[in-house]
Amino acid sequence: TQVSNQGVVSGDFPSVPTDDPDTLPVGDPTITPIQQQARISADKRVSLAIDADNNGRVSAGDTLVYRVDIKSIGNIPALGLVFTDTLDPNTALVVGSVQTSQGIPTRGNNPGDTSVAVDIGDLPPGAAMMLSYRALIANPLPADVTILSNQGLVTGSNIPDTPTDDPTTPTTDDPTDVPVTPTPLLGAEKDDSLLVDATNAGKPRAGDTLQ
Repeated sequence: TQVSNQGVVSGDFPSVPTDDPDTLPVGDPTITPIQQQARISADKRVSLAIDADNNGRVSAGDTLVYRVDIKSIGNIPALGLVFTDTLDPNTALVVGSVQTSQGIPTRGNNPGDTSVAVDIGDLPPGAAMMLSYRALIANPLPADVTILSNQGLVTGSNIPDTPTDDPTTPTTDDPTDVPVTPTPLLGAEKDDSLLVDATNAGKPRAGDTLQ
């Protein structure tokens, strides 16, 4: 809770210890209180897990994997940590894909789950943990969707609410975005008609010609 320090000046005289001039005792050490604070960092990365169309880019029908690295960066333990995440509306959680190096997934691995929640517990200073989950991109995607954006949140009993951060950008506490390659849409219609009615039957028969 504090740092104490005292020097000594010596010479052809009795040694003299340094004095903290901000306190009344003479010759006392200089004491600096240390603020007790719990803090965490939460980095979130995304990569392509399944390239359904083998085009080498993120596109409709592909599967993404999100990885969240959480670290205790304060000088006291971060207590009662819980991670939650609601995915981009153009993606769907792959149920059963939530994995964590510490704690218990409470949402994400149960039938019908659409969001993620992990009860992490406590992290002592300097400790870190990792969790991950997968999301399936809608197919087809709306034509105006060019980016999939996602951000989780870490809460605790003695830390401020901490949103996840994309470590690949200079902005702090920003969502993790991934560009999406638009899917070309093609429509094809085919009509037919009787071009030559060789039998004069008024309907297609053997020997007629269709267009």
